[in-house]
Amino acid sequence: MRTFAATLIFTLSLSVASAQALAIKVEEPTTRSLPSQMRPDLRKDPAVVELARQMLTGRAAPIEYWLDVAQCETRRNWENTGRFAGGLGIYTNNNFPKRDMGTWERWGGEQFAKSPDKATMTEQIVVANRIAVFGWSKFVVRPDGGKRHGVPPTYTWSKNGIGYNGWGCIKNNRYLDLSRWMSNNK
Repeated sequence: MRTFAATLIFTLSLSVASAQALAIKVEEPTTRSLPSQMRPDLRKDPAVVELARQMLTGRAAPIEYWLDVAQCETRRNWENTGRFAGGLGIYTNNNFPKRDMGTWERWGGEQFAKSPDKATMTEQIVVANRIAVFGWSKFVVRPDGGKRHGVPPTYTWSKNGIGYNGWGCIKNNRYLDLSRWMSNNK
């Protein structure tokens, strides 16, 4: 049996002075046992738990990669406002499940905050990983309880991951191509 050791470090606050670090060492990467290996105070933060699970799959981009994307998009201004908000410039518009809702709403960002600029850095990275790789689904119960426009009273909203090229900085800067970035940042 091969031993796998992974160390994940999350910056959990926007303020450097109050930032906390979380280190997780895992002998066998399993998502079920993950919460028991975290500091007890952090097990209750759904964004931290989801980010740790995303990172353990080996499919998510490293946190440092998202920090570089945020540097390009907004100079790491995690409270950046507007239609392309937060540190990663995620499009936000309206509330779930409106027809004209934005990317933040379509991939479950409202689980954490109404818009990216109101979410923590960790929450924004979780949603970015959903957009790029993992997708997102949610069981929806219509408030009116009836079928409208062919949509049943209950349904599952589902969005697949669409890759990293939704970010302008990634599309327009070769150094942010994930394969190139990974080989340059070993």
